Amino acid sequence: MGSRDHFLKRVSEEDLPKLLDVLKKNLPDSIVPYHWILTHLAWRKKIENLKVDILSPDWTDGSVVCIADKLADDNKIYGVLYAKEDKIDSLARALIHTDLIDWHRLKQFSSVLERHVTAVAEILKIKGFKHTGDAIENFCHLHYMSVEEAANLPLPELPANVRVAPLDQSHLQIVCDNWRHYDYQYRPVVAKEIELNPTIGVFVKNEQGEEELASMVLQSEYGAAGLLQTVPKFKRMGYATIAMAHITRALGQKGFMPYGTVLTWNEGSSKLLQKLGFKILGISTWVYLKKPDEKSDH
Repeated sequence: MGSRDHFLKRVSEEDLPKLLDVLKKNLPDSIVPYHWILTHLAWRKKIENLKVDILSPDWTDGSVVCIADKLADDNKIYGVLYAKEDKIDSLARALIHTDLIDWHRLKQFSSVLERHVTAVAEILKIKGFKHTGDAIENFCHLHYMSVEEAANLPLPELPANVRVAPLDQSHLQIVCDNWRHYDYQYRPVVAKEIELNPTIGVFVKNEQGEEELASMVLQSEYGAAGLLQTVPKFKRMGYATIAMAHITRALGQKGFMPYGTVLTWNEGSSKLLQKLGFKILGISTWVYLKKPDEKSDH
């Protein structure tokens, strides 16, 4: 038998609140797994058959791998992972040895902190997946704001022809059409985000008196403020700032620490977040699992 940290174990329902307390104490460093767990525990009550696995070699130090099954219709599973700097090797060993993750169905790890990338790349190589430059893409600045700042964030004054309201399922197509990184396999997840999470739409009344959705943002399944998009003809009119300010305050008032990821080359979006008061926590990225002969969709 190996040492204790060679094995992932399911965190019990009794220990989940204790794990959340540990992660909360590690904020903002643990912002991704903390909000993933909060979001999926809420979703589990509303999505039939959703299976949420919270795995850890030792939850008392906050090391965790979180997996959602039955979230989409494509038989894929989605997850996040996290460990403090001195626990990365232990978590990596546990991931290599575990039989609790169906690697061939794992679609992605979302918003993986930069310090985990080397270990994750090595795990993928051992498991027979593409490695580093092929499987790890989209490096982003990870921005965050404290709960207190977010809950009290001043909102921009709205022009007379502008209204802010939640999105609904009738907006799913326009959200997907304007999402730069749209993945058809992820569409059912976006639908659930619109149905179950806080969302913001900025609606503009045109000269004919009809409303059009100009900008949109929603809380993603991993807990971030994501998919901030503006319809092309409405760009550079301040609508993205309105959308982001409203969802930031909404998340703060719900007790979430708002955070978002912006591609490192996207200076405009980073400046928007920093203007609202977001700070940069560091770099994160998405890890997509692909076999060596599998083409990338990203």
